[in-house]
Amino acid sequence: MQILNKSGLLAGILVFLLMVTACSALQTEKAAETKSEAADTGTKTNGATASAGAKEAGSDESEKLADTDKLNLEMEKYNAYVDLNNFMTSRMQDVLNDYFEEFGDGNKPKIEKYFSGSLLSISEYDKDTMNRAFDYKDKEPAFDAVDTAIVQLEPAIKKLAAVLGEAYDYYDVKGYVDDQFAKGKQLHTQIITAYKAYEKAADVYFDAINDLGNKRTQAELKELRKNDEQIRYSILTFMLDAEALSDVMEQQEIYADNILKLDLKPFKEKYNVLITDLQNINKYAADKARIKTEGFREYALENYVDAAKEVKVAATNIIERVNNKEAVDEFTLNSSFFRKNKEGTPENYNDKLSILIDKYNQLNQ
Repeated sequence: MQILNKSGLLAGILVFLLMVTACSALQTEKAAETKSEAADTGTKTNGATASAGAKEAGSDESEKLADTDKLNLEMEKYNAYVDLNNFMTSRMQDVLNDYFEEFGDGNKPKIEKYFSGSLLSISEYDKDTMNRAFDYKDKEPAFDAVDTAIVQLEPAIKKLAAVLGEAYDYYDVKGYVDDQFAKGKQLHTQIITAYKAYEKAADVYFDAINDLGNKRTQAELKELRKNDEQIRYSILTFMLDAEALSDVMEQQEIYADNILKLDLKPFKEKYNVLITDLQNINKYAADKARIKTEGFREYALENYVDAAKEVKVAATNIIERVNNKEAVDEFTLNSSFFRKNKEGTPENYNDKLSILIDKYNQLNQ
């Protein structure tokens, strides 16, 4: 199962959570084995009846295997879409942030006198992540809105990735020294145009996969409660409520720049819920028998709990900064890297939340 992140340009990572509910292949196979064993203990029959029964059992088992294949395909496709989303909101966003911080987002590039000539790049692994998701767009099962969105996204993101890659190569070999930024200015225009097209397509994709994920999340929570999987239930609830806390800041359009304008009343309401969630995690994660029953690796669960504590502390730091009327300094505001590493900022909180999601995904590998 995968968790999904969502972000906005130069605004830190705004996190949305997606879950997929599906029986594992192992669970389905065990169900088929149990049914087969039960059949073996039944009353002896004559040859014709036994043969018919065998055919029915075989047919039933084939159906089980077919269902398993469908569930696995659904899981693979969904996770490929989530991986694409997470690339877009992490590395892709970092590359864009880095470029726009260096050259601005105007029609003409902002070129500093002492240009460093260093940019971030998109790796071959990242490209594989994109292509793997695109390969699923025509495959069953259909995720109608997401499939449609990804068809529109594919050419836009490929164009943007290509021109960003060209810019990286140009600046990596200091081509700007040879032509006095002539090609750099052309590339900037292409990047701005490609980004605008990408931004529109990306927003549609984010909305579509978020809607799909919300439905799956609610189904997952219901199933976890039904099966008394309290650890899994509490860690998922924590992430949902942590994301809701991030939403409070997003809805108020609060970033490091204007953190002191944060309305603390709705923030503290969500914050108090988060504290209760963390208490539940600590309670259930301390139950060794439950850890074993729910199939967790202890060290991975400990890493998740530590990350959850950091999310809570990051939220506390925001409250302290606002209460103390401590504005963020201009030096920090000039860099997305410094923003997310500055305590008491939305960017820092969302970065901690992104790390928490990574720990969750590792928890379920």
